[in-house]
Amino acid sequence: MVEYSLTENTLTSAKGDFRAQINDVRSYDKEALINRILQRGTMLTRTDIMAVINAVEETVVDIHKEGGTVTLPLFSTGFSITGVFTGADDSYEPGRHRLNITVQKGKLLKRTQQEIHLQKVDFNPAQAHIYRVTDVVSGTDNDKLTPGGVVKISGTRLKISGKDTKVGLWFVAANGTETKADHLVRNMPSELTAIIPSLAAGKYHIKLVTQYSGGTKELKTTKSLTYDMELTVS
Repeated sequence: MVEYSLTENTLTSAKGDFRAQINDVRSYDKEALINRILQRGTMLTRTDIMAVINAVEETVVDIHKEGGTVTLPLFSTGFSITGVFTGADDSYEPGRHRLNITVQKGKLLKRTQQEIHLQKVDFNPAQAHIYRVTDVVSGTDNDKLTPGGVVKISGTRLKISGKDTKVGLWFVAANGTETKADHLVRNMPSELTAIIPSLAAGKYHIKLVTQYSGGTKELKTTKSLTYDMELTVS
């Protein structure tokens, strides 16, 4: 299901014109894709699946380096050249021209887009989502926290910004005690990476407090997001 909302269309002069805006959707990286494959049930191991995906990627790259393209149910590729040529005798120059690899959706994705259910929701310009919390030391998702190690938080509109004293990445214990991460390694809308502070053994939730609006201007007040998955420090 894809959620969408309507927002005023500022590109037209007509009053009452609105445009559809797709709400935040989860993006699956290679590891998340492998997890989904394993959830479906297969005799292949994680290592087997990773090896096959890597082989496909490397082969597709080699084909394009050789001047070929691929046509698959998911997508097809092609080549194009942009830039102005001054005459019939002119030739390609990297400084003036660019070779592009083009990608178009294949038959499978064309059919799939007709089958996706849409749901209209209220417009919220500052909505944030956490999709996954990875404890880098243990290599686990949505499970453990290793004090002194690195935590990677994946999602949308996660960037921490603002001057309010409440702004930051917090680890909330079961008794309500909140401990702030002192050092953010990576602070981007789609990913936060931080050093996990010294935490006593127990159960924790991650809370994000920010004034990030998704644009250039910060929110006047803070917004907070608490991840619903319980994380364990042992």
